[in-house]
Amino acid sequence: SDVRVTNCISYGAKEGSFMGIGFGFAQVDNLVCSDNVLYNIEGPGAIHMEGCTDVESKNNFVNNSKYGIMCLYTQDALYDNNTLDNCEYGIYCLSQYPYGYDEAICFSNNSILNCTSCPFKGSGLKNSQIVNNIFQTDSHYASAVIQLEYSEEYKTSGVSIVENTIEYIGNLTEKYWAYIVGTDCTLLDNKIVGINSSNFVSNSFPVINIKLNLPTNTPESDTLYLASDLNDWNPADSSYTFTRTSKTTAEITLTINPESIET
Repeated sequence: SDVRVTNCISYGAKEGSFMGIGFGFAQVDNLVCSDNVLYNIEGPGAIHMEGCTDVESKNNFVNNSKYGIMCLYTQDALYDNNTLDNCEYGIYCLSQYPYGYDEAICFSNNSILNCTSCPFKGSGLKNSQIVNNIFQTDSHYASAVIQLEYSEEYKTSGVSIVENTIEYIGNLTEKYWAYIVGTDCTLLDNKIVGINSSNFVSNSFPVINIKLNLPTNTPESDTLYLASDLNDWNPADSSYTFTRTSKTTAEITLTINPESIET
């Protein structure tokens, strides 16, 4: 399906939570949402996209809303040159079980200004770029300016955070400019104003591959489990099963949270 929404104006009520969204799209392929103006949207996303693919969202202006842009399990998307002013959350992206990842998304040249909580918040973002944006906030909350989280179902991975300007105009001395938990994520050449540039957390979880050589008489129908600190030594944990790669070999690949390892 092809959908285009351009040059529109939307006014919301902003009276209590979940009062509705501005522009909402679900399961749309080939979507353009550009050059629109939205005010006072209290619900989950002034611009809300879920399960969409091949998305272009450019040159929109959102003011005084709870969420500027919300994208849920959306793929192959470009969010470029949008201005999100005085929103509680600027960009909010979430992979959602069992539907899928937010994947292959580029957030570029956006201006998230006067954000009252978190300018960029996500979980399970995969193979995406956050590049050349302005993130400005005076939030007194402890959450980071850019916050990418980790869940067991959808693990943040392959995200590049490059050449952004992070401007904190509040007075919370322990504020982080970035809190990234995932694998293969990159922080490079970002300009930090109002926060110590060393105030960030980037936990890159190691990926471990374990291979077994099996006795020739091991039945191929047998299920092989890994028991360790990672699963409280459960000998039949279906989340930790080896994959048979031949009659005499098996392997398992794990993404390890360092906090789960006993030392």
